[in-house]
Amino acid sequence: MTRLPEPGSDQGTWGTILNSFLAVEHNTDGTLKTTGSIGAKYTKPTTGIPETDLASAVQSKLNTVTAHSHVVADITATGVASSTTYLRGDGTWSTPAGGGGGTVTAANITDATAVGRNVLTATDATAARSVIGAGTSNLTLGTSSTTAKAGDYAPTKTDVGLSNVDNTSDANKPISTAIATALSGKVGTSDSRLTDSRVPTDASVTVAKLAPSLQGTLEVIVMHDGTTGGGTRPSGWQRVVWVNPVGTNYARPTNMAVGDIWEHDA
Repeated sequence: MTRLPEPGSDQGTWGTILNSFLAVEHNTDGTLKTTGSIGAKYTKPTTGIPETDLASAVQSKLNTVTAHSHVVADITATGVASSTTYLRGDGTWSTPAGGGGGTVTAANITDATAVGRNVLTATDATAARSVIGAGTSNLTLGTSSTTAKAGDYAPTKTDVGLSNVDNTSDANKPISTAIATALSGKVGTSDSRLTDSRVPTDASVTVAKLAPSLQGTLEVIVMHDGTTGGGTRPSGWQRVVWVNPVGTNYARPTNMAVGDIWEHDA
């Protein structure tokens, strides 16, 4: 346990005991340790004690304003109000910031930004544009393509790069040239080739060209070709009539289907 040296005793160890005692709160260079009980005590900042370091009750007391009033007789300052002087609240006659005559410079506008103050002090339009980062543009107000638009401007389709746009309803929109070219080679609905009154060319109508409902109800005659099968049976026909050519007497064809007729005596 550390202690102070005792007078009349500790001969020969007096310095060691004292150094051990001091080492509890001090560094070897004499400064206080931050971990010691003394180092943990409050240290006044070099700039003064901030309000936040004070007790809550003290802060509240400092921030409480006691109501009071003054009458004109309480003001002991002497002077006359004019365009260049005014009486301050502390009873002192003073000149407004910015000089006499009420002149206020850009620097006196304390709540303005640096950019705002520089715009006010710009010597010309070029300098003002430079301050706000508008570059060296020198467009003037007008209505041409090389000027800035002014007033209640209603842009045209050309102004916004849409010169080919028209306010046409969907029902009235024209078709493209490519589609028009493709449609020009098609048969119109009024073409006579699409009516029922046309007479087909002889032998030009095949079974495949007939409606499915007709293909299943018509009969067709097939001449025996002399083979065992009798020939190829046409597809799509409900009934095929097989016949022998004149002067022949072939056997019943094996390619006949149910419902077909064999006219072997023809």
